[in-house]
Amino acid sequence: MQSSVVPAVHRAFARRVAPAEALAGDAAQVARASYEMSQRFHRGGKLIVFGIGGPATDAQHIVVEFVHPVIVGKRALPAVSLTNDAATLTGIARAEGFDEVFAAQMRLLAAPQDIAIGLSVDGRCVNVRRGLETARHLGLLTVALVGGDGGDIARDGTADHLVVARSDDPCIVKEVHVTVYHLLWELVHVFFEQPGLLNRRRSGDSGCGLPAGRTAEHSDRGRLPRRCLHHLFGRRGGGSDPGAAGRQPGRGRHGQWAGGGQRRAGRRGSRRRGARTREGGHRGRGEGSMSARVGGALGALYPFLDTQAADVGAVLADVARSTADKAREIVTLRDSLVAEHGCRLVECARALATAFQAGGKLFTFGNGGSSTDAQDLAQLFLHPPTTVRPLPAISLTHDVAVLTALSNDVGFEVVFARQIAAFGHAGDVAVGLSTSGGSVNVLRAFEEASRRGMITVGLAGYDGGRMAESDAVDHLFVVPSSSVHRVQEAQTTVYHVLWELTQQALAGEL
Repeated sequence: MQSSVVPAVHRAFARRVAPAEALAGDAAQVARASYEMSQRFHRGGKLIVFGIGGPATDAQHIVVEFVHPVIVGKRALPAVSLTNDAATLTGIARAEGFDEVFAAQMRLLAAPQDIAIGLSVDGRCVNVRRGLETARHLGLLTVALVGGDGGDIARDGTADHLVVARSDDPCIVKEVHVTVYHLLWELVHVFFEQPGLLNRRRSGDSGCGLPAGRTAEHSDRGRLPRRCLHHLFGRRGGGSDPGAAGRQPGRGRHGQWAGGGQRRAGRRGSRRRGARTREGGHRGRGEGSMSARVGGALGALYPFLDTQAADVGAVLADVARSTADKAREIVTLRDSLVAEHGCRLVECARALATAFQAGGKLFTFGNGGSSTDAQDLAQLFLHPPTTVRPLPAISLTHDVAVLTALSNDVGFEVVFARQIAAFGHAGDVAVGLSTSGGSVNVLRAFEEASRRGMITVGLAGYDGGRMAESDAVDHLFVVPSSSVHRVQEAQTTVYHVLWELTQQALAGEL
């Protein structure tokens, strides 16, 4: 990292390194959980996800990943979040108590072949534990993503599979969890790609291709094609975006990473652009190798580089090594953001603090997975996990009645702009997220916010897309990656750090 970077930003990003790298130790567990999940889906099961607070938005994000596969030809898999229905949640909470809000739904909606994923920042959420306990009693496969020391969920062995994000900071826990559930999604589809693999069961097998009572490290019975895991951990290149194939992500017109600093200083010249990956669209090609005998650039989304089968222990060993590489990749990507955007994050945080001190409000928006990030960001400002100052914030993505009314009567491109027109005033703040930087409804919202004198903040991936060309965006932070998953993981860190810095600015510490 550059020594000139503002120390507050440096410290904020540095705290995330060890928890991200520690994920490598859970690689075998993640692979086994993914394999068992794919078997449940193969038998007609569905995924049920739940969490409270920030993890409620993760539950929604996971559902988007499985229900809306943006890889052409990949199957949509059934998934539902138990956090979406406010009427049901509040009704159960009133009648049976908040501890039962997920367990009560589980008893009515779940079937034995299903999968349950519960998320908790510290493993001590009673309603998440009760949901997992009920799911396990009903015969579901249970997966817990927790933080801290794992809490009661880890101590009591509540779930079949447990992944602990090793941090007591709820924001960092979420960032690790985002990487984990991206990996779960990818691996499930990898296992679906292998003919006959999901039908493979042996007498005495535990259900995940391993003999009962034996660990993957000691098993030599189950065999998986080594090729099926390669694409998850290699370096990513251009995705399904035809216009991205020849672009170098991130460089703006003045030789700096697209997306820095103050805007509206004059019109940018427009340039012709190719078709873009739609919001959430994937997940790119990769290059590199998973073993010494695999090499060459990858020419397909799911590469088949090695047709030889390997025993489960060998595959899991490869996964562990490659997961370590993946952890280092996101650490390196975040490190590049510190060097490029550190001072700009401070400038943006100070602008936000000034707006809040003057009575301004925050409005957030995005599509698909980015809509869940918008909700997480608004929740973080409105109900922070520490004793710092709560700040007024509204997500424009959660009111289904408003969104569907505007989409049906006017058009989807105005769903955020119309809400900005209704709620926004000069001095307010608008934050929009888009992995491609090209979501039309996000851009229209920025234009409306700019007309009203609001401060506008954009988060984008690739080279910034149309956000980088817009004069309506005051502060733009581009994640220079062509992998949607890496973009989303790094964007989560960016807006978490922006919140931290805003709080410091309000306290006179920045």
